[in-house]
Amino acid sequence: MHTQLMENERGFTLRDAVEGSIGKIIWRLQDQRMIIYGTLVDHSSQGHHNGEILLDAAAEYARAHHYKIKAICPYVENKFQTSTAYEDVQITD
Repeated sequence: MHTQLMENERGFTLRDAVEGSIGKIIWRLQDQRMIIYGTLVDHSSQGHHNGEILLDAAAEYARAHHYKIKAICPYVENKFQTSTAYEDVQITD
């Protein structure tokens, strides 16, 4: 499966050449913070780590722009609690 990551001002969309949009992560920017409020993955592509691909891209975007990430999305909250890969960008309350 060939996928492509598309960036826009509010997040990333993961596209497949055959099926089109298969997932997205969405945020809003506020005071040097990315507030991630949604990670959506098409049911047909679940189990292919697409949520993690999207979160990794968001984390790299945050690092490149010197942002911190506030997780409102349950998927991102869970990844922040279970992985050390995002410690440098996450906001802990």
